[in-house]
Amino acid sequence: MSIRSSARVVWLFIALGSLAGCSDDDPPPDEPCNALVNDGPGVTPELLTAGTMPMGGTIEDGLYEQTGFDIYPDSGSTVPPDPRTLSGIFEFTAGSLQAIVGQALGSHVRADRYSADYEASGTELTLTYGCPEQGVIERPNFTATPAEVRLFYRIASDSGTAEVILTKR
Repeated sequence: MSIRSSARVVWLFIALGSLAGCSDDDPPPDEPCNALVNDGPGVTPELLTAGTMPMGGTIEDGLYEQTGFDIYPDSGSTVPPDPRTLSGIFEFTAGSLQAIVGQALGSHVRADRYSADYEASGTELTLTYGCPEQGVIERPNFTATPAEVRLFYRIASDSGTAEVILTKR
């Protein structure tokens, strides 16, 4: 997998600004990844000193909205604050994930769409993307309860962990 492909997948959950996807700013693709509407709340990234641990679990089918984005720098590391407002809608259905994620910084607004199959094993979630690029695989850690999914990614600079909090509607 290329660095560009890997970065595109990571954006799905940690919304790092320089990454690409099926952006609403780009010309529409022949077939969009999904038809979800991003009507989730705006979330401000939070820098915290400690986070939760991945516990695995069963991801309940349903529609989730992003309600948090916490960043935990490693001991001795510094992660700059993220000034963007993030939002996202995620639909988990029988091993399939559809998502639209957005970011806003001032008047610049961006939205990206994704489709993937997923499989959970222990505390690892394997995502195999079909859109915007087929065959890209990502393996975040996770915790799932009946009302929430938390996804854990290492920050691209490898200086901390990002925890994306999704709450079931």
